[in-house]
Amino acid sequence: MKHKKIYFVGGCPRSATSAFSWALAEHTDLTTSAESNFLFYLLRDVTGNPMDKLINKTSKKHTIFDSYEIAKEVSDGWFNKHEVTLEDYLAYMGEGVKKMFMQHCDTDIFLEQSPENILIVDKLLLMFPDAKVINMIRDGREVVSSMLKSGFSAPWSKDFKLACETWNHFAKKGYEFSQKYPNQVINVYQKDLVYDTENAVRKVFRFFELDFESNTVEYLQTKRVNSSYGNDEKNNFKTAKDPALLKQPQWEKWTNKEKKQFENIAGETMALVGLS
Repeated sequence: MKHKKIYFVGGCPRSATSAFSWALAEHTDLTTSAESNFLFYLLRDVTGNPMDKLINKTSKKHTIFDSYEIAKEVSDGWFNKHEVTLEDYLAYMGEGVKKMFMQHCDTDIFLEQSPENILIVDKLLLMFPDAKVINMIRDGREVVSSMLKSGFSAPWSKDFKLACETWNHFAKKGYEFSQKYPNQVINVYQKDLVYDTENAVRKVFRFFELDFESNTVEYLQTKRVNSSYGNDEKNNFKTAKDPALLKQPQWEKWTNKEKKQFENIAGETMALVGLS
């Protein structure tokens, strides 16, 4: 039996994380499903960047790290007696989580596609040492436009400045992880999936060490996802639209004030990730 693996797709909401995950799942060795949305709450740094609070849906501050630290405080406790390290603990916990996912996966690789995965890459790689991560990068201006038109309940869907700050936070953190873990994190640009589809897909399959299959390319060239929410089965999208619409930037309709505000907030990150 082959070794089962969990790979991750992450990136700022509205950056094609869902669309690309489902496209990749057309490959015979890959499976995906609905976003699980729980790993961030197990692994997040509750004292870290305040932008993470935009994702939190609870005021509780306990994480998996708290459980380890509390156990280690008992000098004659089991963790100390058997010299269990944090890395050991997370890896064992990861095996349990992997088993849970694999109960509903009929391939050797499961793709977990919650966008906030990209904010905890360093923790995910402790929990799943053989994981690989796709960091989806989309032009921040297009993401902000999509956020504000999404109709979602998230705070960033109703506030231009907050949407800009959210993209900036996700994009910067994801790119930094890609530089820190080059063998396990790959940057995938949404524009390449639109304009250079086959080469972009081939690059990912090489990264995954999988043979190329054309189904993913065909999927990306014939479908456009309107919403990343509520997709728990193949092709289960709220609305399918013409992929050609992706080539019509909505941010060009912004006011000069909005364009300047975005530049002030996210201009440096746009340059950092190679989008300006």
